[in-house]
Amino acid sequence: MKKLILFLSLLFLSSCIPKPSAPSPTPPPTKATQLPQEMPADFEIAYKWTSGAIEYWYSYTITLSTKKSEIGFMPNYPSNEPPIWIENLETEDELLNELYTKLYDAGLFEQAWQQNEDMPAGGHTSSLSVFAYGNRFEIPYHFDNEENKKEIYTLYDEIEALVSQEVMDSFMAQREQYIEEYDGEW
Repeated sequence: MKKLILFLSLLFLSSCIPKPSAPSPTPPPTKATQLPQEMPADFEIAYKWTSGAIEYWYSYTITLSTKKSEIGFMPNYPSNEPPIWIENLETEDELLNELYTKLYDAGLFEQAWQQNEDMPAGGHTSSLSVFAYGNRFEIPYHFDNEENKKEIYTLYDEIEALVSQEVMDSFMAQREQYIEEYDGEW
């Protein structure tokens, strides 16, 4: 009898435990081949460049969108909690339209861009993250798509050219001062 009462009690208690709700179904993302050739309102580019040096490593990210465009410069590894220096960039919708079209023509939205397994050692790296029509598209720093490599690297040069030499010189001067004052390990 005790076993029956214990069993019924456990059965009753287990029925009181709320069951996790099933995740709500999310609509599948738009297939890349279905994306329009026109730039969407949510278009955003994040181009990241990192130095190859182990000692005195640094990086910067150029973010471009219709809402805000800027460069963020980090003078040390993120794990060392360095400051991030930010400068606003002037971009026009026409330029963003051109960049979207170039990315479209380079096949960014039609194919998977995979990290090449045979990665070179040393040197700086560049990567690109693009948001369009509710989808994120990534180009890793050493991608395996040889067919469109020249177009992508030309685009990288165009993005970098949006930052004036004066801004980069200012970041590098701040970085030199940061290195002199930094007393931690790299």
